Amino acid sequence: FIRDGKLLLCGNGAGGINALHMATLMVNQNENERPGLPALALDNSPILTGIQRDYGTGDVFSRQVRALGQSTDTLMVFTCRGNSSNLVNAIQAAHDRNIHSIVLSGNDGGHVSKILDTNDIEIKLPISSCSLIHETHMMMIYILCELIEEQLFGGL
Repeated sequence: FIRDGKLLLCGNGAGGINALHMATLMVNQNENERPGLPALALDNSPILTGIQRDYGTGDVFSRQVRALGQSTDTLMVFTCRGNSSNLVNAIQAAHDRNIHSIVLSGNDGGHVSKILDTNDIEIKLPISSCSLIHETHMMMIYILCELIEEQLFGGL
């Protein structure tokens, strides 16, 4: 946001719900009245199903990153196991566009962890329970929102 970029968010299943929730808190607000921040969950059903029909499930997020992403943006990925090809491809598309990634993962991070570069950030929960991982990611969303608001707007 400091570089006038936007936050692109994605995940599958409960990770997708976390992505939607984070986008909502950024565009609207968390606890404090403040200007909205540009964030977009890559979950638009017609777009997803259109891409899936024409290119397959592995490209549902990467095509959106390539179409919408700019080098000032950040991609945030929510994943339990880190092995879904559509998330791996989204991060690779972000790298192709010089977009930094933030990954909230679990277990050992899977394939996603292996493709991150030095400009990316991974917050990995070394636990195997997906429900606990997603629940913890939700708590982390609120913490991140508070940190972002404090950094951008000070003590509101």
